[in-house]
Amino acid sequence: MIAYNNREKKSITIILIVISFFYGVHSSRQHPGETRSAKADLIKLDITKYPKAKCLDGSPGAFYTNLNKETPGGTWVIMLQGGGECIDENSCKGRSNTALGSSTKMPENYYFTYGIQDVQARNPNFNNASYIMINYCTGDLHMGAVTEPDSSTFGLYFSGMYIVEAVIDTLMSTYKLNDASTIVLAGQSAGGLGIVSLLDRVTDQLKNGGSKADHIIGAPEGGFYFLNDKTYHGTDPPPGQFIPWGTDSFPKYYKLWHATVNDDCAAHYNDSPWRCLVANYSFPFIKTRIFITEALTDRVVTRLHSAIPGKAPPFTSDEESFLKEWAGTMKSSLQQVMDSPTAGVFAPACWTHTTFDSIYDNEKWNGIMMNGKPRLQYLHDWIYDDDNNRTAHGKRSTSSSSNNKIIDPCGLYLCNPTCPPLSS
Repeated sequence: MIAYNNREKKSITIILIVISFFYGVHSSRQHPGETRSAKADLIKLDITKYPKAKCLDGSPGAFYTNLNKETPGGTWVIMLQGGGECIDENSCKGRSNTALGSSTKMPENYYFTYGIQDVQARNPNFNNASYIMINYCTGDLHMGAVTEPDSSTFGLYFSGMYIVEAVIDTLMSTYKLNDASTIVLAGQSAGGLGIVSLLDRVTDQLKNGGSKADHIIGAPEGGFYFLNDKTYHGTDPPPGQFIPWGTDSFPKYYKLWHATVNDDCAAHYNDSPWRCLVANYSFPFIKTRIFITEALTDRVVTRLHSAIPGKAPPFTSDEESFLKEWAGTMKSSLQQVMDSPTAGVFAPACWTHTTFDSIYDNEKWNGIMMNGKPRLQYLHDWIYDDDNNRTAHGKRSTSSSSNNKIIDPCGLYLCNPTCPPLSS
């Protein structure tokens, strides 16, 4: 049984706030400019074939599929859904009775109308891709490997890794994923953390399963974090409720979830493999090409894990001082990505979490830009410019890579004029 202090107990209810967002932002109405229907159907995994791939309550894992049948061998974007995490008995059992903990509660349909998974014309680089959403119903950042629940797991299945593994296997055996020329393994928020940890594992699964893809890349959004031991302690206003996200808490989460992390990272930190739950530690060990999207001031993480009270700017001097320091830490953490010849990054100085691209209900906002270029254009160019920019020996051109990665040149703190509206 995990023990928590009073402040941590107060934070439990925060987790369930995400449920309405991740299943409520997509409308069934038709939008102008769609290249095909945005509608996707829920597919539940065959529990007899994949007995380990279970949601918290023991129901089968699930995914949504919307395939481009005209170009099945083109680009596939496989997204790990976000939705926070659960860390104690009350929050996890409560979650198991929702769509973030049981496939019996999931909507039968989902609509791909945002970001890299947007069928509309405003997403010219990826609107013809085939889309998969791997549903998040395990509360473990998609990393859990529990096969036999017991009192230490509150009788629940933290089996996110097995669900990801089973979905990939199903896509290869039934949906012709092996014919894809490009596979983007994406993830938002908790899904972003998940794909960072599982990226090399999934890439190996694809290659060993016969994938013909020329490009297999990772693309986490709002999932690059550091151990957050320093939280907000201002007096104007006082700290809000939060879920601890540092060196005292991560060993507990790692143990609770039976978490699966990057193998090379875990071997390196063999006395503290829980460090590999966060990208600041695991990134140096990732072999697969990866493009990081992360705000310098993450509006969810600073509130959910750093105790910044839940309100939008303008901030008080206490809050602003803390957030500027937080942004500096994020920028320093991302420098290793900038320095890597096999990684890309898009890190705007904005107050946002996973809202980087144009959203239909706010047609006056066209997404975050840096140097006049939107995020998905950076990602597209980073993936494909590499094909045309190699040295005589076939190695990647570092000049090409550097042109398609960027940390906001405007500065650290909320200075980008194209940041999303605060109501988004």
